[in-house]
Amino acid sequence: VGRLGTTELAGLGIAAVVLQTAVGLCVFLAYGTTASVARRRGAGDLRGALAQGVDGRWLALGIGAVTTVAG
Repeated sequence: VGRLGTTELAGLGIAAVVLQTAVGLCVFLAYGTTASVARRRGAGDLRGALAQGVDGRWLALGIGAVTTVAG
């Protein structure tokens, strides 16, 4: 990294921010889905827990598709 120029370092900084934002969204989605599914499963609502899991997967697929197209 020490041999990179100003333009390359700026590109690296922007890429790092974009990737960190995507990772943060994915971690948020994982923890949010896990808590929601666990809450419904603990309440005995297996159908609701499965629906939450499926919704989480669709949301992850959508975020992945948008990130892929934007990248």
